[in-house]
Amino acid sequence: LRGHEAAARLLAHTARPHAFLRLSLAGASVGLLLFELDTTAAPKAVANFLGFASDSGSMCYRGTMFHRLLPGQTLQGGQFKGGQFKGSIFGAPFADERPGLSTPQDWRGLLCMANSGPNSNGSQFYVTLAPCEHLSGSHVVFGRLVLGDAVLDAVGGVPADEADRPTLPIAISDCGRWPPPPPRAAAESTA
Repeated sequence: LRGHEAAARLLAHTARPHAFLRLSLAGASVGLLLFELDTTAAPKAVANFLGFASDSGSMCYRGTMFHRLLPGQTLQGGQFKGGQFKGSIFGAPFADERPGLSTPQDWRGLLCMANSGPNSNGSQFYVTLAPCEHLSGSHVVFGRLVLGDAVLDAVGGVPADEADRPTLPIAISDCGRWPPPPPRAAAESTA
């Protein structure tokens, strides 16, 4: 894909899967976040994220909004049906995965499961905007940002209201595995 040579070079050096989120801010495209996913530390969290990122139905991250922003800390997304959906691609919420839970949140750009307590992982996730060591041990880390620092800066710099909602809409306009299948292959796979 033209314009993504840096991403192609990164992928040449790893066997880990990758996923992308293409973001828009107030309706204008701001670019792509590319994550390397850690199937060793958190295989279920990775499968869950890829399932929601790759689905073409109503349970896809495509078209959803980032609904929570803690400036200088985290940006949270993956909410469906007005927040009523609490499940995962496995049906019910799934248990924490110990290796991912023990990964310290000491870096910007970590991809983590959002939860409502131990063993309650569902569709929601967050990206760290700065080191968040206070969250270490409470949330499974299952990926890291490898491309898209400027995009993360742009959306992470949006102010939040008193309810921790971004004051400008931050949406996922496209998402899935990286690299995405060529258009022809995608059309053939749905036939």
